[in-house]
Amino acid sequence: MDTSTIFSFHLPTKLVHGYNAITHVGKEAKRLGIKKALVVTDGGVKGAGLIDSGLKRLESEGIPAAVFDEVEMDPGTATVAKGIDLLKREGCNGVIVVGGGSPMCAGKAIALVGTNGGSIADYEGSEKYKVPPLPIIGIPTTAGAGSEVSSTFIITDEKRNYKIAIAGARVYPDVAILDPVLLLNIPFWPGVNAGMDALSHAIGACCTNDATPITDSLAMASIAIMMKHLAPHVLTQDLEAKNQQLIASVMANMACGNAKLDLIHALS
Repeated sequence: MDTSTIFSFHLPTKLVHGYNAITHVGKEAKRLGIKKALVVTDGGVKGAGLIDSGLKRLESEGIPAAVFDEVEMDPGTATVAKGIDLLKREGCNGVIVVGGGSPMCAGKAIALVGTNGGSIADYEGSEKYKVPPLPIIGIPTTAGAGSEVSSTFIITDEKRNYKIAIAGARVYPDVAILDPVLLLNIPFWPGVNAGMDALSHAIGACCTNDATPITDSLAMASIAIMMKHLAPHVLTQDLEAKNQQLIASVMANMACGNAKLDLIHALS
């Protein structure tokens, strides 16, 4: 590395990891000052009962919740607007996302518009918002996108038929709860697709001009973990394999979030 190079590494998200870590969601929400939570998810995750234990933990801390489960794959501006309507109608002051990359993107968008107003399309680009979003807790149910530790999210602008990127230092979720038990019954293809997404993040992070020894270390370590555990994660009920894949996916996004993405993601 050039001795004149100066680099930074940024990750403000608190990680809570372990088997049944979702039991901490109530305490974390209370610590963040959430009085009523909007739980953002999709119909499949809700139908599988993956939000149930989290709702109970919120209730045990005296935090009521409204559930928004209308998130589709690659959510659009209309979905975000629906979520905002529910947020305002229910008087929620915090967002808890349970799901994969699509609910994560929708939840982060709702949290941002919830404090800044307007349409999510108004904030296309980097640092276009005026005030921070509402508190966000991300709880992934796949081990792929790593959006729960990312400063960026993608929303489809239906008017332009175009995916817009919104980013900023305050867009990171406040807390990421990593619970491998939530991955126990993940279907084969969603598991494979998510795993390859994580692998592409790690490989891409090694190939950018902004890669550093720190991002390289995270990326290479995550690749090694995925080479060993991705297959048993998607092919078996091996809980430790799912745990390792979940850790690796987060490490991969920590790497690419700081080293930036490669041409593969630019073209996609």
